Amino acid sequence: MRIIKTIRLLSSFYRSFFPVSFIITVCCALIVWHWGLETYFALFWFKLCTLGVIVFAVRSHKSHEFYYYQNLGVSQRLLWTGTLTFDLALFVFLVLQINTFR
Repeated sequence: MRIIKTIRLLSSFYRSFFPVSFIITVCCALIVWHWGLETYFALFWFKLCTLGVIVFAVRSHKSHEFYYYQNLGVSQRLLWTGTLTFDLALFVFLVLQINTFR
């Protein structure tokens, strides 16, 4: 039961920056579609840099929401690790899928 609760909290937190992150992922996938997988290294670093900007923006604008998650037993480290890992996995999956359909 604890795992389901944690996953729900992580998804709730991820929804706050999912649209921006997904738009960046789709743009990177379109670049791979057009120019090929040789652009992947640069796009991966671009995605990491934009995730850094997203982390900075969320931490500065939604800092009061971290108390909500902390009171429910989810630390900031778990929030960021879980959501960023999922986001990067989604990025890698989508870019590789686009490359196979290319």
